[in-house]
Amino acid sequence: MLKEIARGNRFAIRCPKWALSGIVGLFAIFTFQGAGHALLPSILDFTDLEVSATADPNPPVAGGPLVYVVTVTNNGPFASNTELTTTLPGSSNAILKQVTTSKGTYTIVGNTVTCDLGQLPDGGVEYATFEMRVAPSAVEPFQFQSTVEATALLVGELDPSNNTVATTIMTPLTAADMAVEVTTIPECGLVGDNLTYVVKVRNLGQADALNVTLQDFLPAGSIISAGSIESTTHGSGCTPFGTFVNCSLGTMPGGDVACVTMTIDVPMSATMELVLDTSVSTSSMEGDTTNNMVRTVVPLCEFIDMSVDVFDIYDPIVAGTTQTYQVIACNQGLDDASDVILDFVLPDGLTLVSATSTMGVCTPTLTSVSCNVGTLGGILNNRLISKATLTVEAFVSPSVTGTVIAHATVTVSDDETLLDNNSEPETTLVRAMADLEVLKTDQIDPIQPGQMQTYELKSTNYGPSDATGVRLVDLLPAGVMVVSVTSNLGSCQIYPGSVECQAAVLPAGQVLIAYLGVVVDVTAIEDLENIAFTESLVRDPNHQNNVIQVTTGLVTPTPTFTNTPTNTPTETFTFTPTSTFTPTNTMIPTNTFTSTFTPTNTPTQTFTPTATATNTATASTASAATPRVATAAPRTASRAIRAALKAPVGPCPPTPPAARQTESATSPRCATARPRAARRTASNRPALPAATLAAATARQLKPPTAPGALQPAPA
Repeated sequence: MLKEIARGNRFAIRCPKWALSGIVGLFAIFTFQGAGHALLPSILDFTDLEVSATADPNPPVAGGPLVYVVTVTNNGPFASNTELTTTLPGSSNAILKQVTTSKGTYTIVGNTVTCDLGQLPDGGVEYATFEMRVAPSAVEPFQFQSTVEATALLVGELDPSNNTVATTIMTPLTAADMAVEVTTIPECGLVGDNLTYVVKVRNLGQADALNVTLQDFLPAGSIISAGSIESTTHGSGCTPFGTFVNCSLGTMPGGDVACVTMTIDVPMSATMELVLDTSVSTSSMEGDTTNNMVRTVVPLCEFIDMSVDVFDIYDPIVAGTTQTYQVIACNQGLDDASDVILDFVLPDGLTLVSATSTMGVCTPTLTSVSCNVGTLGGILNNRLISKATLTVEAFVSPSVTGTVIAHATVTVSDDETLLDNNSEPETTLVRAMADLEVLKTDQIDPIQPGQMQTYELKSTNYGPSDATGVRLVDLLPAGVMVVSVTSNLGSCQIYPGSVECQAAVLPAGQVLIAYLGVVVDVTAIEDLENIAFTESLVRDPNHQNNVIQVTTGLVTPTPTFTNTPTNTPTETFTFTPTSTFTPTNTMIPTNTFTSTFTPTNTPTQTFTPTATATNTATASTASAATPRVATAAPRTASRAIRAALKAPVGPCPPTPPAARQTESATSPRCATARPRAARRTASNRPALPAATLAAATARQLKPPTAPGALQPAPA
């Protein structure tokens, strides 16, 4: 309905009772003029404001520029008291440099910028531009947010959904950051003498700088040759063209430094000062180009003017190594300087190793050196006469880190008007580097399951710097249980599958030793593969010796067999039946049967049962053909023999009857033994003729044809 009202249509709007006090059922009719809005609505007005925004570049470069542009559009019909509010990111992400609006004014409160754009006609467009500089340390995405509204009384918004816009800036890109600085030796120029420029080119960024070019515009009238230019091993070197020098330095990684030294002859036409313009450039993206150019102004020398310069040979330097300083003191004035004293103080953490001077006598201490140089001549006929150079070597303590500063000072007993160049600090960055090596030995190798093993672990710091945050970790093999761990430094913790010992600081040349006691599982069947490693928070130049693997052989126990006798004795059966039969004659058969079985184990038992049976029958003449057996003993013996012949061969020998009473508890019984047949006695067996009995007995008692062919039956 509001849009219809905006087009000029007539609507009746019923006002609620509470809207107008004392008026009930009041109808108000408003007439809106749609043609150009020549007349403003008298009571209520509507508008449709829209806001949009752009950011360029996105993503930006850390340390580089960023432009955020907000566009406000009135889609109609009219807007008054238009206000644009923009919330900027924090200063840790971007810094506001300038605000520009197409109309109106703005105010800044904290990170909020409010722009008063006034009245916007139908179709009107206004802008607000925010020029930002991305923080060099910005490493995360950040956001802008802008909101527009018409703040006039009785002005409504037709579509508030497009009144706010949020713009996200993607993660800033790391970039190169080239910087150049120039120093001169001496600090003032001598007409007709040499003047040396020392140019240092640094890449302060994180990314590599490609195709780095250094350009120097020398003072007018100066003379330079290719032989008077020295540069570090960067690129293809430098080429002079009159008073212009071009150096191709190639690729410079982040943090790299290139040094170019140029020596010129100060022109005879020089009157006041010498001007050198130096610039550096790269084809890579840069976040900050404000430090790419520098102008160096060198005055001409006059009167007594002592100066001192300090140069560190290694910057940055590694803790635990030796630093070399060169300290140069000279008189750049016209007059001689007498009683020249050159003092040099080492930074904290550095110890003096040696000090030599080209002039005078020096007195060293552990942390400083003082040299009585004597007299340094001034300029005679515009020429530099003398200078003193002090060379100092100092040992950097392995525990030193960060920035250290050395100080040099030169003084004279004469009056000197220019004192600003009489002292100079030299700042050096010290970095830590420690070569850690891990060693591990096992006390028992090979080892048996169930035994206790002791491992000795060593983390040795070969320096040159102290190592901080040292970790010595043992990755335990499967099948061991930790029972103890001790160390000579720091503390140790036991974790599932590993043991870790930590030391806050391990000085160079010191060793962290840990003793680890473990018990090998009794069920272990494989060799113990044990891996240990060491590391620290500082840079390690050699990672090859940070990990070690120790293999401990596992002894497989040889089974011990106990020869338990199976009670398999050697049995000897001796059977001697004697039978005497006398009906009309006397028959005394005597048979002897011996069975011998000798097993291969011990003990050997011999059992010799002897059975003797005597059968005597006396028959009358009337009954001579049918003799009677007096006893059943022969039949009993015959059944025993028959049982031995018919019984199957089992895995165990039979147990003699006499031995069963004492060995039944330990001697196994054959599972395959056949049950014996029911015993037959004389009372239920019919009588046999004597001839038949004698023949049967002889057949039963016949010995085997081959020794050992008869196997004893199972019990």
